[in-house]
Order: sequence, then C-alpha cells, then structure tokens
Amino acid sequence: MGELNFLKVVSKFAVKNNRKNAAKELAEILNAEDFIIFIHDQKIDSFLPAPGFQQTLQNIGGWHAFLKMCKFELCRGVVPYPDGNGCSPAIGIVIDNSIVILIGGNPLEHDFNKLEAISPLIVALLNSELESISTKSVAITASKEIEKAERIAIALDGMRRKLNSSYVELSKKNQALIKTNNDLDNFIYTASHDLKAPISNIEGLLIAFKDDEVFDEGKNALLDMMFHSIERFKTTIKDLTEITKVHRPEDLDLQDLYFYEILDEVKLDIRGLIETLNPDIELAFTVPNINYPRKNLRSIIYNLLSNSLKYSSPDRIPKIRIATEKKGNYIILKISDNGLGLSAENQTKIFGMFKRAHQHIDGTGIGLYMIKRMIENTGGKIEVESQVGIGTTFCVYFLIQ
Repeated sequence: MGELNFLKVVSKFAVKNNRKNAAKELAEILNAEDFIIFIHDQKIDSFLPAPGFQQTLQNIGGWHAFLKMCKFELCRGVVPYPDGNGCSPAIGIVIDNSIVILIGGNPLEHDFNKLEAISPLIVALLNSELESISTKSVAITASKEIEKAERIAIALDGMRRKLNSSYVELSKKNQALIKTNNDLDNFIYTASHDLKAPISNIEGLLIAFKDDEVFDEGKNALLDMMFHSIERFKTTIKDLTEITKVHRPEDLDLQDLYFYEILDEVKLDIRGLIETLNPDIELAFTVPNINYPRKNLRSIIYNLLSNSLKYSSPDRIPKIRIATEKKGNYIILKISDNGLGLSAENQTKIFGMFKRAHQHIDGTGIGLYMIKRMIENTGGKIEVESQVGIGTTFCVYFLIQ
C-alpha cells in the first residue's frame, strides 16, 4: 500500500467511531490481526484503552501484566486476545506516555518501523482529544459545583430568613413576657402595700375592742383566732413583698461569710423552736466559708433549718446534720433530718409558690420557692431526697464566685 493510502488510514483515527475499523485496517497493513492503544490516566495512575477502542477487556489482569512489561521499553509477549481465554502474541511500545500494541500476525521489522513512525501522530491526536474531554469534564464539574453552591446559598438564605423571623418572634414574646412579669410584680407589690394599712387598722380595732370589754372564755378564744389569722395575713403580705425582690435580683453584695456565724444568727431567730424541741444538731463544715450575699445565705439556712424543726417527727428526738463540701465548681450545703419526710409527689411540688406538703403545720408555702430563686439567681441549684417516715436531705449547690 502506498504512503498516501497509509496516511489515509491513519487519518481515520481522527473520528472516534471509525477507530475500531481503522485499527483493523492499520493492523492488516502491518501484518497483524489487531491494533490497540492504551493511554495513561494520571488521576488513577493506570493505563486504560483509548477513546474509540474496546473499553471492556476480559481477563484484565493479563492485559495489565503485559502493560507492566511495556511500561519502560519495547516488549514482546502474549495478551488474552480475542477473549479472556485466548493467548495471542503481541508487540508493545511506549509512545509519549502511552502504549501502542500490535496483536497477532507476524509483523516484520520494516512494519514495526512504520508503526514507530505513525504512532506518535495517532497518540498525539488521542491525547489532544483527552485533554479536550478533561477540560470539558472539569468545566462540567465546576458548573455542577457552582450550581450546588448556589443551591446551598439559597437554602442557607432561606434558613437565615427563618432564623431572623424566629428571632423577631422570640424577641416579641420575650418583651411581652417581661412586661407581664413586671405587671405581676407591680400588682403584687401594690396589693401587699395597700393591704398593710387595712390589716393594721383591723388589728388595732380588735386590740381596742378586747381592752374595753370583758369576754367569756368562748369569745376570748374567737378573738385569739382572729389575732392568729391577722398574723398569718401579715406574714403572707410580707412574703409577697419578698417574692418581688427575688424576681428582681439586684447587684449582689458578695461577702466572705462563715457558715458557723450565719448558723448562730439563725439559731437566735428560732430560739423558741429549738428550746421546745431540743434537737440534736451535728455540724460538719468541711468548707468553713463562702463568698455570698449575707441576707441570701441567712435566708437559705433559716428556711431549711426551721423546716427541719417544724416538720420533725413527734415520735423521736429531732436529729439534724448540717455539712458542707466542695465538688467541682460548687460548694455544697447539706441539711439532713430524721423528720416526717416527703412523698415522691411532694418532692416535685414543694419548690412551687404556695405549695405545702404538710397542711397540719402553719406556713405560707413561700419559703422554699424564694430560696430556690435566690440560689438559681447566682448560678446554683437545690435538690431534695426524702422518704416518708425516714427523713429529708436538702442539697444546695452554690456556684463558686
């Protein structure tokens, strides 16, 4: 075949769909049965059939073994051709990082020289096509990534709008809640303040009435009940005033306080109760002092100790243990007693406003509610463990200031 016809066959490799037929024609010119080119894919560092050639080869391991021999020099060997079970002689040569293989037949030396002459043209053509495909693939990939980024941006913008809307909604609700709380505090303060004068007047009138008249035993008992009711009313008004204070925590006046000293002050306030019940009080202040507002610590110890005494069991001498310890970021105050105890249901209720576990003893149900707010306002917490008929332990966790 003349050189012109030879180049015509080579030119057919320019069209991908013609390559298989062109390879057969070229192989026939070179006295071989077939012709295939493997091009190196740098991304996966492997040789793959060039575009337009058969992409799925059987017994790929056999092909890879031959390609490995051809990687650095011209080689002769066998390949699994035309199927995975076959075994055809082959000649391979490396051209510009690609491997050109003649399969079968009996190529002569001058045929092989022709192969060396034309292979760079074919390989250059295929590499150019691969670069174009790669560029297009990169462009497509970049376009997809841009679309993906745009979708994410749209989704994020939607989320941002929703968050802004939720923030505005929460801000409105928060402002409404603050206003409601302020209105409630103002109402409680005003009501408690306005009730003081009428209660004092009633108390004064009853005192004058009692002093001016002589009553029999039955009427004196009724008057005593009236005075007792007035005292409870005054206590409730006082507690309501204190509630407004714990709802509006002021700047904390932190002081270095010793638990012994505060406890001694509280004992003086409840001296009558202590003398009546004669309790066994055990102290174990492992941590002797704390940095805390004085009036708050005093109120906490007062409420917990007086409750241990008021709700003691009539069947045994009251035993109370007051202890402190440090755990992590907290100083823990524990007050335990062997009193009446609390049911599981009441343990969840006692910190609520006006909630009381034992109705047979006077009280307003405000004390535990107030000290819980005091403790939480300074970053602490209060817990309770109790068994009916066994006793109760309150644990106050003071956040170390």
